[in-house]
Amino acid sequence: MQESLIKLRISARNMERIYWVFFLMPLLVYLISNIVQFGLVGFWDEFIGVGPFIYISSIIALCLVHEILHAIGGVMAGAKMSSFDIGFDRKDFSIMFGCRDSMTIGGYQITLLMPFIVMTPFLVGMAYISESHVWWHMLMLSTSGCVFDLTVSAGLMWIPTGTRIIPDLKGEDGFVFLREA
Repeated sequence: MQESLIKLRISARNMERIYWVFFLMPLLVYLISNIVQFGLVGFWDEFIGVGPFIYISSIIALCLVHEILHAIGGVMAGAKMSSFDIGFDRKDFSIMFGCRDSMTIGGYQITLLMPFIVMTPFLVGMAYISESHVWWHMLMLSTSGCVFDLTVSAGLMWIPTGTRIIPDLKGEDGFVFLREA
């Protein structure tokens, strides 16, 4: 049986460009707002003052919360909780989240964007309210961790939101495809 693929209306090359813009934006916002807030010397002192234990703990916590929010978004989109897979990609050194259940494009976008929608306002607020520089680190890491999700969501914008898919991305001939359900 021939599987049916839906072509995202964006080339893999343009998705890569979008990825890097989304990846660099939080870093620039982080640098500019912290240099303005602390001054250059104060920023550097605050930056190196965050200990490795706090830094590593915050990365682990962010990854877990990020993936849990994907699962919550997927359940909101109608997927069964038993259809989710979470794994670690050693080649890319990244945590991967997958769903074997079908959902609509609109539901998939909710699943993709849930961590960004929930975590970003919370971390921005904590970064401005708190005196701790750790929240700025977490905001930068969280937003950078959402880059792939934001990029795929941008590639889905011109596909009708009611189209049913199985969220399994494939790359062929310079384009990105999704499996149609």
